[in-house]
Amino acid sequence: MRPLTMLDADGTIYDLVGGLITRLRNQFAYTLHREDVKKYTLAGLTGRPEIDQYIIDGCLRDAKFYFGLQPFPGVQEGILRLSEVSRLAVITARNPYYLRATQLAVARDFPGVPITCACRPQGKVRAAKDLGVKYAIEDNGNTALELAQANIKTFLVQTSYTFLPKRHRLIRVVSSFSEAVDQILNPNSEKVEVA
Repeated sequence: MRPLTMLDADGTIYDLVGGLITRLRNQFAYTLHREDVKKYTLAGLTGRPEIDQYIIDGCLRDAKFYFGLQPFPGVQEGILRLSEVSRLAVITARNPYYLRATQLAVARDFPGVPITCACRPQGKVRAAKDLGVKYAIEDNGNTALELAQANIKTFLVQTSYTFLPKRHRLIRVVSSFSEAVDQILNPNSEKVEVA
């Protein structure tokens, strides 16, 4: 049986920050720059209470916002390549309403590629262990560390807000989703460990 690769959606497959930039520009004529996003939670991002509240309620709690996100460049090709050697799953701890938005977006953006989408309220790490995940591609440093501690080879896509966890032999820091796919497909290539 082919190994299972767990994919993170927001910030890894889908451009969450790009979606925020567009939404804030359209809603408030506010210019958010990608490098301004320095923390994973996004709370208090702009220092303007009405905009910060909109980020939480009008974006992060809105399934339509997630459905409207676009894949990062190279992700579609990477998923096609990865699907040839691995089963794919997008696991979210969010409620089923967000899961449906993710399922619809995945079906729209990766037609014909079998990707399981599941909501696991108990968390990604427990789900990964239950499902027998071999690889994970993630943008959250804390989750990456927990996955690696659960013996899952984890690729941490580095962004302006990525927290780099303590060094772990199963975490590889990559600059993009495509680089993670390259390392999964070519395991003997040079790997960069978390500093």
